[in-house]
Amino acid sequence: MDDICAICLGQLDSSTSCCKLPCSHVFHHDCVSAIRGFGIAQVCPICRAELPPGPEQLYENAIRSYFRVQRLVLGRNGAWARLDQEEKKEMEISLTNLRGAADQGYTLAQFNLGLILENGQGIEQSYTQAAQWFQKAAASGLVSAQVNLGNLHYEGLGVSKDEA
Repeated sequence: MDDICAICLGQLDSSTSCCKLPCSHVFHHDCVSAIRGFGIAQVCPICRAELPPGPEQLYENAIRSYFRVQRLVLGRNGAWARLDQEEKKEMEISLTNLRGAADQGYTLAQFNLGLILENGQGIEQSYTQAAQWFQKAAASGLVSAQVNLGNLHYEGLGVSKDEA
């Protein structure tokens, strides 16, 4: 990550919510939100690549897709491992949108992506990746993410076990 936000010229670090655009440029989440609100061209200020949909829209699309798959899974006794082709495609759409929102710094998307990875819902289970997304959401102050990250540390799943 670059050290300076090219919009506000402020420091980019782990204490601020950052937004990584598909063109790989990184800015403060609030700075990108401000650009969207000005009613000007919806493009990256550095390379002029078109901005993706905002994180709120991506998150909403992701959750709608996820709930469609979840409803089908629960209707057949909750077997996430046996998704058919259509359900896999729908879940991939959900995960793509969720990652897009999470990469743009949307805390709820980071947390829910962590949950999906922790539980292996329609994707290969990965405690390590779940912990990384929980860490990002926890850094934004989301208590649920802090609890889940703490549980992973307590159990030693995907992170070093905390003996304290």
